[in-house]
Amino acid sequence: MSRTRQKGFTLVELLVVIAIIALLIGLLLPALAKAKANAQSLKDKTQIQQIHKGALVHAADNKNRLPTPGLINTLPDLPAPPGVGSVPGMGPEDKILNTTGNLYSAMIAQDYFKPDLCIGTTEVNPLIVKKDDYNFNAYKPASDSYWDTTFKGTPNVTCNTSYAHLALCGARKKNRWTSNQDAGTACFGTRGTGGSYLGQPWGGAETGDEYTKSPTLRLHLPNKQWDGHVCFNDNHCDTLHNFFHPLAAYLAQNSINMTKDNIFAAEFNDYAGVPGGGPRASNDIWMGMFSAADSTGNQCTPQWDPLDP
Repeated sequence: MSRTRQKGFTLVELLVVIAIIALLIGLLLPALAKAKANAQSLKDKTQIQQIHKGALVHAADNKNRLPTPGLINTLPDLPAPPGVGSVPGMGPEDKILNTTGNLYSAMIAQDYFKPDLCIGTTEVNPLIVKKDDYNFNAYKPASDSYWDTTFKGTPNVTCNTSYAHLALCGARKKNRWTSNQDAGTACFGTRGTGGSYLGQPWGGAETGDEYTKSPTLRLHLPNKQWDGHVCFNDNHCDTLHNFFHPLAAYLAQNSINMTKDNIFAAEFNDYAGVPGGGPRASNDIWMGMFSAADSTGNQCTPQWDPLDP
């Protein structure tokens, strides 16, 4: 009597197949991880561009000025009857309100975008979280209330936004914080490193621990250098690999040479040698996240992520 041989895989054949599958997974996983990271980075770029579009909508109804907290919630118009607060557009600018938290909160309060748009899809800082309990009822102009003041914008404490913006102080606010279609003025973008640049302790370091240990290097690939997205005044958004945009070249004080502007550093003195105020009061591009401002309109206090251990 003949015996029919049962067809099937031998143990050796199964092991070979498993090994091939494992090899393919090992080859594909890095590619898939990179593709996912690139997709998240692209979405992050789109979010920054959408924030700027919201700012442009505001500017269209406000004499081409991008949203400025101190001009939204102005000081009382004097002389005014006792107990009367500010009236929209009638009082002088309250410059101490021009901080990062107030800027984004003021735009959210007027429905230019939602709180989730402020959190980058590549965010690595656990202190930066979406404002789930944003109080939209805080927008009550008749009661002199214009945004939720609990929205925070400093990354070294609990913070509700991932993104840097042009410093709202000095001549840069007057000359650059507008919808003037200037392709060389950076408005919103990935936050930069802290530290100092050219001796100025206001950000934009490209060497030392302030650069190599900055969490911002992990926001976008390749993780060992700073890469980021920056939206400019004409609403185009570029991916940069350093802090010097090719169109951002400006004349430094007492110099006849064009000097590249580090967009995260307040390194230039006042334009045309105008005295007073120093770099913070100047017209150069200086992006960051700012926890405080002063009533002169010349000073902002920047904040950065704490260094990685």
